[in-house]
Parts: sequence; structure tokens; C-alpha cells
Amino acid sequence: MSGTSVHSSRWTWQGRRGFLWLLLLLTVAVGIAYSLRLAGHLRFADEKEYYGLAVNLARIRQYSLYGEEPSVFRPPGYPLLLSVFTFLRAGVVHLRILNFLLLAGCIYAVYRIIELQLSYRAARIGALLVLCYPVLFYTAGSLYPTTLASLLFLLAIRLLAGPDRRLRECVLLGILFGLLILTVPMFAFTLLTVALWMLFTKWAGGAKGVVVTVVTAILICSVWSARNLVVFHSFAPVSANSGLNLLLGNSERTSPDAGFNVDISRYTRNTQAMDDVQRDAYYRSKAWEFIVKHKGRTLRLYALKVLHYFSCYDDTRTPAVPRWPTHAAMLATYGPLLLLFIARIALHRRFLFTQFEILLALLYFSNAFYTAIFFTRIRFRLPFDFVLIIVGAMFVDALIRWRRKSTLRGKA
Repeated sequence: MSGTSVHSSRWTWQGRRGFLWLLLLLTVAVGIAYSLRLAGHLRFADEKEYYGLAVNLARIRQYSLYGEEPSVFRPPGYPLLLSVFTFLRAGVVHLRILNFLLLAGCIYAVYRIIELQLSYRAARIGALLVLCYPVLFYTAGSLYPTTLASLLFLLAIRLLAGPDRRLRECVLLGILFGLLILTVPMFAFTLLTVALWMLFTKWAGGAKGVVVTVVTAILICSVWSARNLVVFHSFAPVSANSGLNLLLGNSERTSPDAGFNVDISRYTRNTQAMDDVQRDAYYRSKAWEFIVKHKGRTLRLYALKVLHYFSCYDDTRTPAVPRWPTHAAMLATYGPLLLLFIARIALHRRFLFTQFEILLALLYFSNAFYTAIFFTRIRFRLPFDFVLIIVGAMFVDALIRWRRKSTLRGKA
């Protein structure tokens, strides 16, 4: 290769990476400004609980909501991360900035996934689509585990998108899913979806790769499960809130879009003397009682919750979220991503699906059917909306290439 060619190649590579680094720096800079504007105010109850768990871990070395009794209600992944920085005297503003660094990591992961699968042009489209989806930015400004889960999920997808399919990648994949499950337990179902895809596509040897991945994930989670067994003398694999979520989604006064806004006071008043594990078991038993007694209503409710998974808004009923501007922004940003996804599926004969795209479609749709067992909510869906962005960017690039080929044929 001549010196001129080497120089040209280096310039092209630097230009591609320069665009990406500009987006990352922009994300972090705006994130810092937004974090400073929000200051130390925690707007949501969930934020206060995650922050409280982190503070108690850092100060009294106890996983406890209020510093008195041990807790297992919330999964430990995100509070453990926050506790490291809280131990180093980080405040709420610093923790918000940490979230924006994680969001920048998500943009980088999206770029690399698409670049590996298709081209740098498609990767640039994907990175820009992330910036054009403001709910990701808004969520990063709150102390929620969503952004951390998104990054871990994207790193797992990055492994599945890459050319290396050795057992080493399976171990790394298992570690990532173990950390994911400790952060957001619903990713245990996602691991099952990935395992089935690995089996049918013979990724990393099929069955052997699945066993290594799943066993590694279980080993990662087992440390926390052992802690719960010792502390509560009961088996609680990760957290003890699935019973509450099941009851919120399957009880007398629930609706498809209610989310947390369900009156279950007739049940909560009976749990005052219970610990987290006992309370979770009680809520689960009451939810199952409702399901068994109202099978028809439960099935209709389930179908409507699946549809609500693809909704552009939630009934949050909180003054911290302006209602109509939020709904309009979601419709203008999520709507086009969903339409791109639907168009990609509709044109599958012209643009054949790759095995990787099949995996992405399975991940997105299977999560809808799983979360509807409990209840569906935009915040729970956000890590999977990165899948929409990846598919959408690759599809837009495919349309550009198809259009250019058609134009060249016309000129010929």
C-alpha cells in the first residue's frame, strides 16, 4: 500500500471515529448541564429508594432501604454501582452524570454493533437515532437502573453480533447476563430467548455455548441468592417484588395502562408485619387467586397489556412529568422507530432477514409478551427500544443502497 493510500485510510478512519466522539462528548456535556440544573432533587419515589440503598451500603455496609432492616425488594445491581461512588463522597448530581456516561456508552455500543453488522454509514444513522430519542436522555437524568441495564444489554448484543463465537465469548455473555439479571430481573427471560436462538443457529456450538452462558449467569446471580437465603431464610433469587408487580397487573382495579397506579390497599394493609420475602409471596398468592377466578378477564387484560407495550405514553399521574408535551414527544420519536420496524418486517421478502436481525425481532416482541404477564410500561421497555434503533438504522441504510442501485440501473 502506498504512503498516500495509508494516509487516506487513516484520515477516513479518524473522520469516522471523530463523528462518533463528537456525539459522545455532546451527550456527556449536555448531560452534565442537565444534571447541574436538576441539582440534588430526587423527583420519583423509586429514585429515593435506589439512592437510599446505595447510601446505606456505603455508610453502614447494609443493603437496607431505611438503615434498619435488611431488604431484598429491589435488585442489587444498580444500588451496588451507585454505592461505590457514594462511598467516594459522590452526590446526587455526580450520580446523574454517571448515568449520562453510561448513556454515552450505549451510543458507542449501538455504533459498534451496527458497524460490525453492516457499515459505518448505518452506524452513524444508529448513533443519530439514539440522540433523536429524548426519552433515553430524560431517563438517564433520573436515578433509575434503566441506562445501566441498557448498556449491559447492548454489550451482550455486541458479543452476539461479532464474528467471534468461542466459549470465551459465552463466558463473557453469561457474565453480562448475570449482571443484567441482578440489575433488572426480567432479563432472565431475555436470556432464555437468547439461549433458544443460540441453540437453533448453533451459535458457539449450539448446546455447548448455551450451557456455558446459562451456567455462568447462574453462578453470577448465586452469590446474591445465597445472601438472601442466609438473611431471610427463604429462597429469593434476586429480588422480592415480582409478587407485587403481578398483583398490580392482575387485580380487581387494574387496567391495561395503569402500571403502578392501582389501588391495592385491601392487600397492603395485611402485610405490615411481614418481611420482603413474605410480603412478596402474599402478593403473588393473591394475584394467582384473581387469575384463577377471572380467567376470561385476565386473558383480555393480558392482550391489552401486550398492545400497551407499544404505546407512546403511560398514565404516570405525577406532577414531575408534564403530560401532553411528553405524550407528543414520544409519539413524534417512538412512532417513526416503530413504523420503521413494521416496514422492515413487511418488506422481508425484498430485504431478507439475517440471523442477527431475527434475534433482534425475537428480543423485542418476546419481551412484550413476557412483561404483559405483570404490566407494561415505557421505562421497562427502553433497553429494548435500542433494538428498534439498531433495526431501523440498518433498514434505512438498506433502503439507501437499494435506491442507489435502482438509480444506477435506470441510468444504464
